[in-house]
This record gives sequence, structure tokens and C-alpha cells, in this order.
Amino acid sequence: MEKYLDIDPHSDYVEGYNQAYVLMQEYRELADNLAKSMPQSERGIGFKDGREQYLLEKNDRMPKWLQNKADIQKDVEPEPDKDMDDYEPDR
Repeated sequence: MEKYLDIDPHSDYVEGYNQAYVLMQEYRELADNLAKSMPQSERGIGFKDGREQYLLEKNDRMPKWLQNKADIQKDVEPEPDKDMDDYEPDR
């Protein structure tokens, strides 16, 4: 039977990892910019790893045929809403 190593990560690493993971859910651009500017410290490495983990999990949850379409949909503008004044009921 294999033995697993009990390694406790540094608390700064865990903090950076968790912060990046949460930021990626709501503020992806901010997390991307912060990851680029983070120093090579325990917290910075954890932040980058948390960001990468979120991206991996997001791609695993999305079907393969939708993965490329999600990026394309960002450029499409939604249709304007119709006003109630424009509504003409069928008679």
C-alpha cells in the first residue's frame, strides 16, 4: 500500500490560493492582473495555483463542444429589449 506524504502547506500559500479561487469566480480580469503582478512568495505562488485550479475545474465542468463557444459569446451584444409600447397583440 502506498504511503501518502502529510505535507501542510504554508498558511500564506493557502490564503493566496483561496483568494485567487474566489476572485476567479466573480472578477476574472482582476485575478488575472493580480496573478501577473504577484511576487514569487508563498502567497504569490498560492495565488497563481488557485487561479490555475479554477480554470482547470471550469473546463472540466463545461462540455467540450461548448468550451470554445464560451469565448466567442463574449463579443456578441445582446438584442435590445422590446418596449411595451411596441407590443401589438394578435387579434
